[in-house]
Amino acid sequence: MLNNDIQFDHVSAHTLEQLRLIRNECRLFMTNNQEEISATQQEKWFNELTADIMPFLVINSDKFIGYAVIKIDGNETLLTGGLIKSFRGQGYGKIIFQKLIDLSIEINKIPTLNVLKNNERAIKLYSSLGFKVIDESDRIYTMRFEK
Repeated sequence: MLNNDIQFDHVSAHTLEQLRLIRNECRLFMTNNQEEISATQQEKWFNELTADIMPFLVINSDKFIGYAVIKIDGNETLLTGGLIKSFRGQGYGKIIFQKLIDLSIEINKIPTLNVLKNNERAIKLYSSLGFKVIDESDRIYTMRFEK
């Protein structure tokens, strides 16, 4: 059952391992990357974060269900996010990406994202939120929010 009480919590040193676990669960679905992110890699990434990258853990009913990242790039934001498997296909992705869009607009940036061409469900979701394909490579579409 969909619960609209989704919260974004800034990633901290205390929640870094939870972020790593969720990213590892999402990596095959999102990137086809076969290699797990190690605790050392995750910690190095976190310690090298700059102010233009905002990582969040997504929480529903006190459970970590996914992650989201906003990366500011000029006048745009690059949005990334993922849900653990048991929460996919229930409408949570739409809530999360709408919040990422809203946060981007609040800071006066144009939301963009990249999606694998074979991820038809995600492409349908992003299109329903107002994203349009603006570029493509062999495997990836780049989409920009245009609503």
